[in-house]
Amino acid sequence: VDDTEDAHGTRREITSHETYSAVELSEMIVQFGHVALFGFTWPLTALAVFVNNFVEIRLDIWKFCNYTRRPVAQRARGLGKFWNAAFEVMAVAGIVNTCMILAFSTTTMSEYFFPEITGYQRALAAFATENFFLLAYAVVRL
Repeated sequence: VDDTEDAHGTRREITSHETYSAVELSEMIVQFGHVALFGFTWPLTALAVFVNNFVEIRLDIWKFCNYTRRPVAQRARGLGKFWNAAFEVMAVAGIVNTCMILAFSTTTMSEYFFPEITGYQRALAAFATENFFLLAYAVVRL
């Protein structure tokens, strides 16, 4: 992608009189996905996302105050079916990913809990843990 085209697209978005809620929500889904999928491997992911959101909120405030018109308020019951489904998929993928990483990519189970654990037992433990957390997630969602 040409840098000038990207700069013009960014300038066009900033100076537009419309707000792009789909772009904002897609950024939030990407950030939630990073925390859900990779928060286990790097615990500071949540802090990095928090700092990023803090800076982004300040930039959005500046953009709304200086360049865009105030968005027209509309009542809504929620984010909508698509965005709710996207967040649900990322949450479930995060649970599955964390259980699989814990079972197959770390030596925590063999070092601290089960010194003689086999690959089949690791898979069984990952499956049981994953189902427990998915059940807990489903109960919380009710």
